[in-house]
Amino acid sequence: GLPPHEAVRNLFEDLQNEQMELGYRIETFNSQGATSRGPLDGGGQERQLVERYRTAASTLATKWPRIAAIFRGLADEYEEIARRWDLEAELRADGAD
Repeated sequence: GLPPHEAVRNLFEDLQNEQMELGYRIETFNSQGATSRGPLDGGGQERQLVERYRTAASTLATKWPRIAAIFRGLADEYEEIARRWDLEAELRADGAD
C-alpha cells in the first residue's frame, strides 16, 4: 500500500536516474500542499510526516533502496521544517508573556 506503485519502484532501481528521483521527491513534497496551524502549534504536522516517511523508508529499504533514500530525504527535510515551526511557536509564546 505504500507509494509509489511497485512497478514504479522497480523502474527507479533499474534506471538509477538521479534527475528522475529528484523530480519524484519534489513532486511528493509539493503534493502536501499548504498547511494551517495555530500560532503556538509548532511543527507537529511535520513530525507526523517525518514518522510516515521514515517508516516507509525502513519498510522499502531492502528491496528498493533508491525509493527508501528519497523517503529518508523527505523525512530529513520535514524534520528541519518542524524545528523551524517549533522555534517560531516558542518565540511567539515568549513574546506573549
